[in-house]
Amino acid sequence: MAFFVGQKVVKARSFPDLSRPFAEGEQKILFGQVLTIREIVDAVFAGDVIATALRFVEIQNPIRRYRNVRGIELVEMSYLAACFEPVTDISDLQSIVTEVTNGKPRKIEDDQFDAPRKKVRAR
Repeated sequence: MAFFVGQKVVKARSFPDLSRPFAEGEQKILFGQVLTIREIVDAVFAGDVIATALRFVEIQNPIRRYRNVRGIELVEMSYLAACFEPVTDISDLQSIVTEVTNGKPRKIEDDQFDAPRKKVRAR
């Protein structure tokens, strides 16, 4: 999944096999919590699994020594990106579904792209 800085995401799943215990001062994210991506990084999980990780505007974890793709460095803890999904606005979809289920025809006039097409026979 392609994430970008500034995007709103929600915690949708957990991967305990890739997690480690939270250290003092590190914030645990709850399921359904909506956050804004501040930074996207590569991180090392479960000793040797390199994966995309996220840091968030709403969370500032303390700087600690962590193993990452460049070795052991002083960095802020990040969260496994695979645990998150983008927050989407489905209001347009809901209005279309309501319109279809109520049987109201859409009020869109034909334009140049709605001209009748010639039928082409398949060979």
